[in-house]
Amino acid sequence: MSAALATAPTSPSTTSATPDYPFYNGLPSRISGAGWATILAAVAVGGAADMFLPVGGPAWFSTLVHGLIFVAIPLVAFVLVARPDWRVLFRGVGRREVKLWFGFAALNVVITSVVGVALSQVLDMQANPMAGALADLSGGDQVATFLAMVPQLFGEELFTILILLATLTLLFRVVRLPRRAAVVGAWLVATLVFAAIHLPTYGGNILQCLAVIGVARVVLLVPFLLTKNIWASTGAHVLNDWTLFGIGLVTAGAVA
Repeated sequence: MSAALATAPTSPSTTSATPDYPFYNGLPSRISGAGWATILAAVAVGGAADMFLPVGGPAWFSTLVHGLIFVAIPLVAFVLVARPDWRVLFRGVGRREVKLWFGFAALNVVITSVVGVALSQVLDMQANPMAGALADLSGGDQVATFLAMVPQLFGEELFTILILLATLTLLFRVVRLPRRAAVVGAWLVATLVFAAIHLPTYGGNILQCLAVIGVARVVLLVPFLLTKNIWASTGAHVLNDWTLFGIGLVTAGAVA
């Protein structure tokens, strides 16, 4: 990982220079321990609502409502705590970001497919329930569900990145690890938490969540690590999931 600038710009626009991670070293502003606790509490509440809040109606509507709640709760807390510097995570989208979207989505599809096939030789793999639900929908509802995934996947990026930044701050400021070690530690913690919240989706299959979801999370965080821009990892995540679910639909149709 190349050395980053010592400061992060408060402007959300994309620059040619790669900024540093925000907040962990007091730049562009300092978030207190109580502030991070508030943000992480909102992250936990948003995650719990996404997993357990019952929402009726068609699949696309449930996906959309869950996604909007998943985003809104931690985002409001983050904005209130970090203002006016919350915008530092939301930089512009340019050619570099679009290249990262397609490049890392393609890379992750290949890597997770290989890992999944290898793991299926020794483990009883659980299918994502969304794949089966999509196959049973009409064409219009399938399109609506794919579009409704966007806020959900943005919420997953916000969930992961806020945990990463909070952990980075803790490891750098309190534990006093060197910056590089703190970044790697925060990357690992955020990945493990992300894998853990997928346990209900995959029937509590710990190895599957660690090996497949965990690897995917490691790969799809790289666009953010390179740019410090949440849109870079969000775009890669959306294209990745659209591709995987699209392949699943095509395969299901061929089998039928």
